[in-house]
Amino acid sequence: MTNITDTHLEQLKTKMVESYRKFQYGMRDNKKGTFKGMPDSYWEENIQEFADSISFKMGKKYLAVRLTNERGYQSAWGFVNVGNPKFEVGDILKAAGYSTPALNKARGNLFGDYEVSWTGPHYLVGVKYS
Repeated sequence: MTNITDTHLEQLKTKMVESYRKFQYGMRDNKKGTFKGMPDSYWEENIQEFADSISFKMGKKYLAVRLTNERGYQSAWGFVNVGNPKFEVGDILKAAGYSTPALNKARGNLFGDYEVSWTGPHYLVGVKYS
């Protein structure tokens, strides 16, 4: 049993969608871009499609955050810890693969102040990889 509520998941989804909105409007506002002159309805439809693609699937240790494309293929956005004692409940973890989170460090916590991108949890800053 977790303390994660639908409200926490809606807040996560809202942050993901707002990040996607900034990305979409950045493309819209690029005066030299391919999408110059597209109506606002085009951008709002894209944003709504992204919002509709987000789903959550509860597992034993993690809640998976998935994106489903128009053909029904799913990808892993990230994970939220619900049962791994190495992390706090609510810790946001980057996806290492479709069904596996990266276990090096949490990228935020649903119960605290956190930022995410529409592409996934943020990368770790200042980490040296060998």
